[in-house]
Amino acid sequence: GKSAVVGRPGCALIWAERLCGRRPGPLGLLAVALAGGTVEILDCEDLTRIAAISAGPPGGGIDAVGLSCSPATGEALWVLCKNRKLRRWRNLDGDPDYELPAPLCGLRSLMAVPHSFLPHLVTSSDHGLHLWSPTVEGIRLDRGEQDANMFGGVPAPAPGCITAMASAPQLVAVGYDSGHLRLPSLPGMD
Repeated sequence: GKSAVVGRPGCALIWAERLCGRRPGPLGLLAVALAGGTVEILDCEDLTRIAAISAGPPGGGIDAVGLSCSPATGEALWVLCKNRKLRRWRNLDGDPDYELPAPLCGLRSLMAVPHSFLPHLVTSSDHGLHLWSPTVEGIRLDRGEQDANMFGGVPAPAPGCITAMASAPQLVAVGYDSGHLRLPSLPGMD
């Protein structure tokens, strides 16, 4: 196996075959969100750093707590910051090309919907699940669980906070701190 020292605690990891137009080798890339706001992009062949971006403001200080990318194309890297802003990079050499201010209290995780025609995202928060869709301007919140028929009408178990999430093309698996699991369908994805 291989190992590398990145110097700070890691807050999130994702693997991708390609990311923002880069594909260095057959093993793909690893994006590592580090405490302090830096996201390092490593070549999985030898764990060398090929890029680093700052997810927070100049001078750092805001952790990147979640990472996602389009699984099929890797065209964009999405970073969820501890201050709940969602930032997107399509080029690893500069600043984000899009930023969504913190729209919901308690936004804590994000996941790309695999194999969707357009790059949809699912997020979780204190209020449940949220489905986001791309627009010409960037991204918009399509639905949240407070909507009557959100996610196939499967009610959230009570009480409990979302602790884990995984997305398939038409379903999202949701784990709760109460020990419950559910598999609601994603609206408009079938």
